[in-house]
Amino acid sequence: MFNQCTIRQRLILLNTITTVLIVALVSIYSYQLISLENKLVTMEQVDDLFNNLLEVRRHEKNIMLGLNEGSVTKAKKSLQKISNHFKELSSNIKEPSKKELFQQLEKEFTAYKVIFDSWCGTDEKCIVDTAQQEDSHLIRQQGQKLLDNVSRLVHIRRKNINHGFKEILFWLTFMPAVIF
Repeated sequence: MFNQCTIRQRLILLNTITTVLIVALVSIYSYQLISLENKLVTMEQVDDLFNNLLEVRRHEKNIMLGLNEGSVTKAKKSLQKISNHFKELSSNIKEPSKKELFQQLEKEFTAYKVIFDSWCGTDEKCIVDTAQQEDSHLIRQQGQKLLDNVSRLVHIRRKNINHGFKEILFWLTFMPAVIF
């Protein structure tokens, strides 16, 4: 009826089970922390992308207002930084829904860059005259559309990080209580 285990065998079994559970929990915690760190790094890159896009939009307004003392050069440098951010982020965004939004952002950025280059050309001073009003309106629309979508990506990434923190909290509190 009863198992003929000695106290020593029971203690060894209990210690083995406890050790296995501790190793499993530490592995899960480590994986989640590394995953959260990757999410935070990606979020920083998305924030940098957003900030550089805001910078380009500021230079765009300065050009339109005729305050373009070096604004064209600064805008083109910011556009180059944005291109670099897209290259960095392309390997970090893996989820299909976010990847789709990211690819759409890349297409919109390419369209924005083409419009910007045709609008200002290679001149350091970009004079917006009545002939360029159509391009000015088009670049404003495309820039706003791009900014809205990058904002969406920032919001999604922040929700993702929030979910990661809740997941870690669950594994740190609930699972040890269940095991205990």
